[in-house]
Amino acid sequence: MSQSSLAEQNRNPSSLKCVHFVNSILILNKEDEAKEEGDVKTSTIEYEDHEMTVESKEEFEEETEDEIEEEEEDSPKHFDTFPTMKELRYHEWLLKNPRPPWVKAKVRTGNLNNVKFSCMIGHFDKEQAYLDMESPINVMSRLHYNWIMSKRLGPRRKPSNPGKIYNFVGRVGGLKVFVRNFTYECDFMVLEDTTSVIDHDLGSVVFRKPFVEATRLVYDREEGTITFEKDKEKIWFKMPHKMEMFKHIDFTGIKTDHIPSFAIESDDDSSRKTHYSDSLDLGPEYKHHENVCRAIRSLIAMKAKRNKGEVT
Repeated sequence: MSQSSLAEQNRNPSSLKCVHFVNSILILNKEDEAKEEGDVKTSTIEYEDHEMTVESKEEFEEETEDEIEEEEEDSPKHFDTFPTMKELRYHEWLLKNPRPPWVKAKVRTGNLNNVKFSCMIGHFDKEQAYLDMESPINVMSRLHYNWIMSKRLGPRRKPSNPGKIYNFVGRVGGLKVFVRNFTYECDFMVLEDTTSVIDHDLGSVVFRKPFVEATRLVYDREEGTITFEKDKEKIWFKMPHKMEMFKHIDFTGIKTDHIPSFAIESDDDSSRKTHYSDSLDLGPEYKHHENVCRAIRSLIAMKAKRNKGEVT
């Protein structure tokens, strides 16, 4: 991304809301690395029929030291705050592009413990948005960001080697996320390649632990439900392998990746807004999707007509 584009984004307050996370995180320097050095451990990766021990500490530090130095040279903090050691301890291979072939994603296909719900980011639907309860960051691919936002992000190239593309693209704040009638503003780390975070078949967006805290989300693993609560209103999502209609199926060895979670809402419908209606107020920084807007307006009209009939 050019410096002029970054400067323009920095001057545009509508594109950066709720970005306190940026101001509270400093770009890493060598002292930070030295302080955290003792916490970086050798990782063991198991795959297929054998085990490979990867001595990641030296390789990781050597490769990231140069990247951190170059990122510090001239980077607006609101966008270019480099991944912290806390984030990189959990997402050990986050900076690798391409991802090493033996590295497995945190969120994988065929895992019955995957947690997911449906939402909209901007004007675009995510029928299956995944949660990683332990991840310190929300993650989104550059491709997905460019799909929903008007201003596109280009690949981030290494200044000393323009042919090399960084996996870390930047951070964005205040993106509108709609969960049925609830609206949230979320920060994301944008990556070139998200396959060390989530398997490609599952998408390129993963929500994190702070999203769980901010939304008051409750996950009941035994029941397979996610509960969102706002202003005493609740919305539940039930995982497919826990749904009543599938109880007769043995899901051992069967993938549920293409079955969305089932949304259940409370019975009190007297004051509820139409699903995703707040997305109609999105500004020009988001790409417009007329078909989605038309469908929402149609639902609003139908609900108004129904409520009018109930009153009379």
